[in-house]
Amino acid sequence: MRLGNDNLFCDVRSVILHLQPFAFTFVMIEMALQETAATRAFLPAPILLIPPFVMNILEKTRFLRSNPRWNLPIHAAVVTASFGIALPLAISIFPQMSQIAREKLEPEIQANTSEAVLFYNKGL
Repeated sequence: MRLGNDNLFCDVRSVILHLQPFAFTFVMIEMALQETAATRAFLPAPILLIPPFVMNILEKTRFLRSNPRWNLPIHAAVVTASFGIALPLAISIFPQMSQIAREKLEPEIQANTSEAVLFYNKGL
């Protein structure tokens, strides 16, 4: 999103009411951006933290000390396993569809619906 851009609302930022686009709201956009930022911050953390700890333990084993050529393949396997385990977990923590209570939205949006909770697609 660029500052001063009149076309602020992109097609993936819409509150959904009965699976139809209902309204655009700045509160929802702000929440979606915060959730997306949290996702982007949390997503690489396990992938960056797990392999160094595991490799530090494995490098002290007798096998890797006597066979240093296996260090790279084992390191690649640990990184691949960390991707395979941590990435789906990190993505599942932050789903693409989110919900927002009607009371948190702007008054004009609250007046147009009687639903207690509205759902929105926060995009990728």
